[in-house]
Amino acid sequence: RPARIAGIEAPLPGAGAVAELALVDPEGVWTPNGVALRTKSRNTPFLDRELKGRILMTLARGKLVHDLLGGHR
Repeated sequence: RPARIAGIEAPLPGAGAVAELALVDPEGVWTPNGVALRTKSRNTPFLDRELKGRILMTLARGKLVHDLLGGHR
């Protein structure tokens, strides 16, 4: 549904398809702070609160765009 809301075609998995993937650790714990945020805005109600669930890696349009596992780009 997010793709439809954004007015773009949803990616479909399959041979030859461009990768759109997020690898998530549902048990991972992290605490957002001003330094760790990758946004222009620094205001969030979650600052300095321990959160459960963490995105470890993201592939967007076939390219590695986020990697906490330390892989090569």
